Amino acid sequence: MNAMKKLIDDPDTKTRRRNQTGNTVIDGSFLSIVFSVVLLMIIAVSFYAFWNLYHAIVKKFHPKEHTEL
Repeated sequence: MNAMKKLIDDPDTKTRRRNQTGNTVIDGSFLSIVFSVVLLMIIAVSFYAFWNLYHAIVKKFHPKEHTEL
């Protein structure tokens, strides 16, 4: 048990672990930014598609010219 306590309380291993996790290029904040941008792009493309669909339906059923005369 004393050996396990030494391993856990050893300050060298704590700094080594901290350095290993701190050296990664892709961390949590970077991934959250990437996923936020992807989510915004998906929302924008969906809005654009529904906007075009709406205008196509309006154009189909409500033409600007009256053709019944």
